[in-house]
Order: sequence, then structure tokens, then C-alpha cells
Amino acid sequence: MKRHKLIVRLKGGLGNQMFQYATARAMAERNKMELVIDTYSGFVRDKTYRRSFSLGSFNLSARLAKILEQGPFWFEKFLEKYFGKNDKVVKKYPWGLYVNEPSIKFYSNLVEERYDYNVWLDGFWQTEKYFHDTAEAIANEFTLSLPVDKKVVDLGKKIREQNAIAVGIRLYEEAPPCAHDITPLSFYEQTARILANKIETPVFYLFCTARKPIDGKLNLPGEVQYVTHDDGYTGELNSLWLLSQFRYHIISNSSFYWWGAWQAEQKYPSVGVYACDLFPNQDSIPDRWNRFTTSNYKEQSWIEV
Repeated sequence: MKRHKLIVRLKGGLGNQMFQYATARAMAERNKMELVIDTYSGFVRDKTYRRSFSLGSFNLSARLAKILEQGPFWFEKFLEKYFGKNDKVVKKYPWGLYVNEPSIKFYSNLVEERYDYNVWLDGFWQTEKYFHDTAEAIANEFTLSLPVDKKVVDLGKKIREQNAIAVGIRLYEEAPPCAHDITPLSFYEQTARILANKIETPVFYLFCTARKPIDGKLNLPGEVQYVTHDDGYTGELNSLWLLSQFRYHIISNSSFYWWGAWQAEQKYPSVGVYACDLFPNQDSIPDRWNRFTTSNYKEQSWIEV
């Protein structure tokens, strides 16, 4: 008997693509479907961010979508353009079901229901709740090999030997103004002080795309090291591998830093994650993580980019 197919539309940056793949991977396993990834339609019109397929270095259990299999995604875009957006979550067509993320929160039906049709999956799905039951398999597929850059490997060794804390700072410098909430400086400082009271001789590693906007801006209670493009640390996968070496994480509202912390949890028995609450999807932050409310902080635009 031929299996039904689950075709997932990938879009956004590396962290978002990992969420989309993980959600689809778990859904395909629950429904005994063939997993297919569309690596084209979600990027071809991405003029603002200029993203592209970024999961090629992972050992994915999926095949690439053929041109005709991408058709339903283009059909939905056509309908939206000429007839307006339809908020219906599941649409039934002769070729199968089109499942669109209803809102930026956990949609439990995606996990609870069983689908006996071909499915086209479109959304961001930014919560572990969609793939918690398949976490081990997903962690194996997202395992990164040892970087070829000796500088990165040496830094990873140094991190493992210290009470090192990863501080993930997201500037959203490539986004239109006001497109995202920038995590306030006071979140990093206050959270760092909490950690400094718990561990001896903390060393804070500041991850960011550029050093200049954050250089000297944070008053942290310990040694500070920068892990930025300006300091010679380039490549998203190198940064993701480095993040997975830490036992402590302070993360902004970034899916990329979310995955760095999550991957660290797959390697170590006890990882402390301190996350701000500015994620668009409040279900993004697992209950086991430390959630910090930033609504009372005033300096929302502290970085000049």
C-alpha cells in the first residue's frame, strides 16, 4: 500500500527551518507518511531577508519535493493574492489537505489528529510541543560534525573547560524597522547576575553577527569574550556547534539561539537556559527553561545598528 506524503514548505532562516523540519518529521512519523521537503517555494520571493535552504549539512530523513509537489503552495499564494487571506487551518482539495498554521501558538490538533491524506504543511511551528515525542530522532538528524575550522574547535574545548555562559544577542539588523522586539540590555545584565551568584568564575561568551553594536554595552559580572563575525567566527553552523558546547544559555527571542540551547540539552544531563519572553509564540519556551518577563524594561531600542 502506497504511503501518503507530507510535504513541508521550508522558509525563514536556519532556526525557523529547523522548527519546520522537526515538526514535519514528527508528524510524518506519527502518521506513517513519506516526508518531503520543499526547499524552493518558501525562498524564491524572499526579497527582504534573502534566505535560502540551510539544512543541507544535516542528515535529514526526507527527500526533496518535485516541481508538481510544490504546486499546492503556489496555489495558496495565488488565492491569497487575488482573494485575500483565508484563516481556515485545514483546507481539503482533490490532491489532499493544506494545513496552515492558524496563529502564533501551539495548535494541538497537529499532534493529536491522524491524517489519512497527502498533507501540505505551511507555517513556522515554533514550539517543541510539535516534536517532543520524536526529540531523540530529531536530535540525531541535527547532530553536527566537528567543524573544520581549528579556531572554532579550540574555542569549543575552552568553553567545555570553563563555567562558560552563552549569551545569544539578536539584533534583527536585516529586518524592517519595528518588525521585531529587540531584547533589552537589562535582560542580559540581570540574568547574568543571577547566574554569577550560582556558579564560580563565570565567563560570558557574547554571540552576535557583529561586534560593534554591542561592544562595551553590557555590564556583566565576569570575563567577557566575543563570538562574532568581526572576531573571525563565521558560519551559522559553526556558531550552532559552539552553542551546543555550553551548559548555560541566556537567549534573546531568536529561534537560532533556541536551537543552540536545545542541542546543548541533548548532549549534557543538566543545562540551564534563561530565555526572555519576547518570542512571538509564547509556547516556544519549554516549561523546564527559566522564563524572564521583559515587559517592564524600558530600553527596548538600546542598540544602534
